[in-house]
Order: sequence, then structure tokens, then C-alpha cells
Amino acid sequence: MTQTTPSTVLARYQNYVGSSDDLIAHCLIRQAGDCVQLTEGKVPVTVDIHHVHEDLHKELVRLLEEELPVADWPGASYDAKGYRFIVELTEEDFGRVAVYGEKPAGSTPQYYSAPSESSLGSLVKKIANIDEPPAG
Repeated sequence: MTQTTPSTVLARYQNYVGSSDDLIAHCLIRQAGDCVQLTEGKVPVTVDIHHVHEDLHKELVRLLEEELPVADWPGASYDAKGYRFIVELTEEDFGRVAVYGEKPAGSTPQYYSAPSESSLGSLVKKIANIDEPPAG
């Protein structure tokens, strides 16, 4: 994979938080091993940063260094210029996973929409940890 920096976003996941339909989280998993989470809804917008468990981060990096397994994964930049990585969500956007990688190997890396049930999609969702209702 092309050289990345600690601030490079390796994966993104966005969805409702738990079973709430008025609280949305956007999780950005970075090369540095942390996850930046922007939460918005009927409360003040918040930004939190937490460290990703080392084993999970290593597994994510390992999977992304391989050629992406599915040839027909669409690109995850939502317009021709590559903008709107964090999008105004429509019903079809919820639960989307974006990963940074190459297909085929040696091509220019870009963001792809990984199926949420794929090994990469499942791992990103596990790291993001927003699908379960918050504790408390």
C-alpha cells in the first residue's frame, strides 16, 4: 500500500448509535491506532478519540495490505472530486463501511465501500462499536 501517515484514515463507519434514530456517529479509524468519533443528533455535536485495541488494529492493517477481495466493491468517495467522505446521511448511507486499500494489488489506493458483512466490514464495525446501545 502507498505510504500513509499516522493521520491517514484507514476506515470509516457511520450509523445510528445503538437503537437510537436521533443520534448518529461517524467513526474514522486512523493509521495511528486511534478512532476519531464524531457524534451528532439532538444533542451538541461531540468529538471523541479512543485507542483501538492493538490486536484489532493490527488485523485491520493486515487485511488492508492485501489486495481487496472483491473486484466489484464501489468507490467510497461520494462525488467525482473525492469530497463528501462524511456525508449527509440518507437511508442507504447508514451502516456503510469505507476502507482504504488497493484492487488489484499495485494500483493506486483509494477508499472502497466494503460490504458490512465482509471480514473487513465486520472488523471495522467491531472497532467502531456504535451499533450497540451505549452503556448506562
